[in-house]
Amino acid sequence: MIKIRKSLPEFEHKLSEDEAVTFKLRPLSEVELEQMNYLLIDMIKSGHQVLPPDAIKYCLDKCLLDWCGVTDENDRRMIYKKGDEQYLPTKVRLELASEIYVASTLTDEEKKS
Repeated sequence: MIKIRKSLPEFEHKLSEDEAVTFKLRPLSEVELEQMNYLLIDMIKSGHQVLPPDAIKYCLDKCLLDWCGVTDENDRRMIYKKGDEQYLPTKVRLELASEIYVASTLTDEEKKS
């Protein structure tokens, strides 16, 4: 029997460095996960453990849905708009992309444990 995954349940992620900042994310779909794995081929072959910039951009473009607690350089609250993810610090972008990728690849049993 083949089990397909049609639903992509949203989830929240709080930054490890600032609990007041939350991001609404979703896992990659099967097709998106296939594309992401293609983007990671060179990283895997070289033995690196850090997601490459194009993979991070792909993840965030597809799976970042909203944020709360993000401000601009003048401390004004920023409402999330597609494309604004490029202004997030590199460390935050990497953390979010990693969280998305892990959520997309774990089985339901692995998520429960």
